[in-house]
Amino acid sequence: MTIAVAGILAIADRVTDWITPPAPPSNAAAAVSDSDLGGFASTAATDYLSWTTEDRDRRRAVLARYAAPSLSVDGWAGDGRQWADSPAVVAITRADPTRAVVTVRVRVTPYVPERADQSSPVPPNASSSTPNGPADRGGDTASAGIVQSPGWRPGSARWVAVAMPVGVVADRLAMVQRPALVGTPSVDVSTASSLGPAPVEDTASRSTREVVTKMLTAYATGDLEFIRASGSRLAGLGGAAELGQVTSWALHPGEDGDSRQGMATVTWRLSGGAGSLTCAYILRLREQDGRWYLAGLSVPVDGVPG
Repeated sequence: MTIAVAGILAIADRVTDWITPPAPPSNAAAAVSDSDLGGFASTAATDYLSWTTEDRDRRRAVLARYAAPSLSVDGWAGDGRQWADSPAVVAITRADPTRAVVTVRVRVTPYVPERADQSSPVPPNASSSTPNGPADRGGDTASAGIVQSPGWRPGSARWVAVAMPVGVVADRLAMVQRPALVGTPSVDVSTASSLGPAPVEDTASRSTREVVTKMLTAYATGDLEFIRASGSRLAGLGGAAELGQVTSWALHPGEDGDSRQGMATVTWRLSGGAGSLTCAYILRLREQDGRWYLAGLSVPVDGVPG
């Protein structure tokens, strides 16, 4: 009787093994919650869009706390002054369980020198010796210091959206690529697997550079009627910045026909004289009736291992 019962139990255990899915590998990355992604990106975006020529060292120290190790994420050119506050998450677009592009809407206030002939109230390289204190005091130190500052006059505040590529690196959330100014609704996310081979500056890239420059000029103003592909919901920056220059443009190889993707690096001049910011985008072009149109815009999240 005991042998029979043991046999039945053995069969039951085997059936259970058949119908029970295997446990995930112990090294599988745990998904990061939307609240954690949004909270990190909101704080990082506020500091990223705050700067002042009075204390560049402070900004570098603050951004280093957010960035993945050995990654430079600062696209600011070092000019002007801007204060950011009141962040709100617009959208979270995931690349995988631990990486996403978080679109954050932030209120920014540009500042201009009190006198028109004064480019900066202190020498441009002044840093930790300023009244704001040392470059980084830890905790919640903001990268632009106090809102009111002698020698600067605030301009009109406005809302801008910034795409924050974030992910888990060395067991902590970090910025994994340089943030980029975007319109809302939010942009897509691009990974290396979705893009294929690295972009190259070939003949096709050079032949499309002029039209891409026109597209990005229109993207800055938000006037996309004549450059946006049919069916696209892409929205522009709405005058938050104007195009300074397209510093690089290269198409991804291996694509033919009426659809191409390429990487563009762009320098924007922000409204109100707040400064300049360099951003990178993946542009999707579509050919219609012999002309190229902008079909989509995304922000890369690759480049930093987890």
